[in-house]
Amino acid sequence: MVISYKKYEVWSTDSYLAGIRRGDLCPVILKNRRHIIAAQLPKMITNTDIDQYAYAYFLVCYGKDEESKIFPIVKKLIVNNFPYAYSLYGLMLWNGIGVAQNKFLAVEYYQKSVKENIAFGKYNLGLLMVNGDGIYTPKNVEKGMELIREAAFSGYADALSFIGLSYYLGKNGYPMDKFEAFDFLTTGSYQDDVKCKYFLATMYDKGEGYTDKDPKKAFELRLKCAYLGDVKSMVYVGREYFIGNIVEKKDDTAFYYFQEAAEAGNDEAMYYTGYCYYHGIGVCADWKSGIRWLEKAKANGNKEAAEELRKIRR
Repeated sequence: MVISYKKYEVWSTDSYLAGIRRGDLCPVILKNRRHIIAAQLPKMITNTDIDQYAYAYFLVCYGKDEESKIFPIVKKLIVNNFPYAYSLYGLMLWNGIGVAQNKFLAVEYYQKSVKENIAFGKYNLGLLMVNGDGIYTPKNVEKGMELIREAAFSGYADALSFIGLSYYLGKNGYPMDKFEAFDFLTTGSYQDDVKCKYFLATMYDKGEGYTDKDPKKAFELRLKCAYLGDVKSMVYVGREYFIGNIVEKKDDTAFYYFQEAAEAGNDEAMYYTGYCYYHGIGVCADWKSGIRWLEKAKANGNKEAAEELRKIRR
């Protein structure tokens, strides 16, 4: 089996299982499809190690309400010496997902996955070395970045974004180099990776790296991020449709993105959602809903919402 660490969108249980079975180990399951896959997956998996891994991976990422099911599956995979289970178990141990948190043991399993040349393990162990406090693993930025870079060259998107941002900010022992940053973020952006797309959009906004200022390209990238569930991008896209500078003004589309982000807890989106409801912009006017969302935004520290409520009540 040829392993790929490139991220890709998943719409259905069939496509999720097919991807994992062929060695594409970094699915991005769209939010509105997760409940469907959660219901169907237990009925469709076989007893093969790769299918059991697919189920465990899904539960770790998206099924934390069923954590009790994860450990027995992963334990069996480890007994079977299934290499991708090592980094998954390390992640479980580090975060206390389905097992008691044990960061020392997590490091051991990350180290085992590195010996198996698993990009997940290289990235996670490298991250601990770069950011670690020396308790669970010795702080070693140079070695950590070496492991993360190896994961990046395996195509692992999280590693690509980390290296890209290290060049962009000039940190973690890397010089500030917007051209190198642009290369790594672009490579990750070709995948369905939100971080790479989001920060690459920033570079297009500012005209950094190998590009002049290109607000339309920046909008296109953030629109994709919003589609993949990134809340900040939802607010950005909603604001652009609300104002109509980069794209045609569409109040109903703006309201859709504002409401999605508001329901995810973003205070700026709560303000815009309340404003739109109260004034009937992109949605039928509903004063009660408008005030309710404005109150939520104010409670979350949004000053514009507080000012709007003051105007309404004076």
